[in-house]
Amino acid sequence: METLKNKVERFYKEVLSLDISDEELNKCVIDIKKQTKSELSKIPGFNEAKLEIYFRRENGIVFSPRTLHNWIIQIVKKIGIEELERSHKYKRLSEVNDASCLALALKKLFNEEWMIKSQDSPDTLLVKRNTDDWSKKFLNVIALEIMRIPEQAKKSFGSDIENDIAEFIKEKKFNKRYEGIPHLLIHLDFNH
Repeated sequence: METLKNKVERFYKEVLSLDISDEELNKCVIDIKKQTKSELSKIPGFNEAKLEIYFRRENGIVFSPRTLHNWIIQIVKKIGIEELERSHKYKRLSEVNDASCLALALKKLFNEEWMIKSQDSPDTLLVKRNTDDWSKKFLNVIALEIMRIPEQAKKSFGSDIENDIAEFIKEKKFNKRYEGIPHLLIHLDFNH
């Protein structure tokens, strides 16, 4: 079974495309445990044993959009925004960035604290603590499939750009099989 430390290290490598030192990794694990315990302890019926079960059961880990956004800013300073948008190496990082922006917008509009969980299919989950009892559904989840439409695709679009964008989305996403029904978040890499 994968430990929390392994999950954090995998997240750094697969999503952030960064290596992490043992010292940074240990600090990050402590911070995640502390933050998760603080949030989950607000749910009636919570105890320490349930926290350990939560960490064992969950495939990934959740991060605050602000934390992710700050990491992304640091990474973009090193690689440049063009590299983030064009390189396949940073595809998952770019998806997490889009999800973080959405979560920050939800916070501003509705004062709701959504956390980000990166995964493969769909790409990202927005997760929020529910006020229900622990024995019931204690997390609200919004599944997001994130699609970027690159600037190169715009060159193939005709004069009816809205229809061409819709056709592009249809070709890329409508025949995919997802677990559940995710929301589709579209990011255009060009002004329109």
